[in-house]
Amino acid sequence: MTDEFYVGYVPRQTAAQARFTRTAVTVAALLAAGLAWTLAAWRAPFDNSRFEFGVYRDYTGTLAAHPVPSLLAEGQRILLVAEGKHGANSLAARFDQRNVGIRGALIEHDGIRMLEILPSIEPLGGPVVAPREQDLGSVTLTGEIADSKCHLGVMNPGRGKVHRDCAVRCLSGGVPATFLARDETGARRILLLTGARPPLDHVAEPVTITGRLTRWDQLTTLRAESIEPVRE
Repeated sequence: MTDEFYVGYVPRQTAAQARFTRTAVTVAALLAAGLAWTLAAWRAPFDNSRFEFGVYRDYTGTLAAHPVPSLLAEGQRILLVAEGKHGANSLAARFDQRNVGIRGALIEHDGIRMLEILPSIEPLGGPVVAPREQDLGSVTLTGEIADSKCHLGVMNPGRGKVHRDCAVRCLSGGVPATFLARDETGARRILLLTGARPPLDHVAEPVTITGRLTRWDQLTTLRAESIEPVRE
């Protein structure tokens, strides 16, 4: 036993102590690798989204303030928000139903596009693009309320309880709300909530919303008539 005792200032370990150290280090490394793999597999995958931070491009089209600030351009409706945690409601109201030139950084999620626009908007001439509106009827869906700007790409993931405080600040600043739900087929849907601002204490919590669906070009909105928390 005395021969196997290792003292830290001695240059070499004994053979038995060296074997024990190698075994312990190998086992610890394997356990760490296994834990890392388990955590990576357990973590929810990131959303298919992006934000071209600081990359501003020029866009032209018809600006629409209703139902949410958006630009009708290239056959689609592109959502608009201001810099930071702010919506673009005041900017959109000044140029509603007018052709404009704007500069914005692209935010995109599964084909839904949004621009974080700079304050300068240039009015342009020419015929405006008429919005396309289609009533899809009443629905009752269960899901989660989030803010559209972060969820579409500024944060990833921009949803769930870990993102709740940020979402509340964005919604308070006028960023449009989204409702992340699954329909009767189980397909995941991203709906824009319109009408009155949703109760902030329901953000990132499971809720059931009854309301009316409307399709605006390629976007779908849900005008909430009632919002009820899901009792667990």
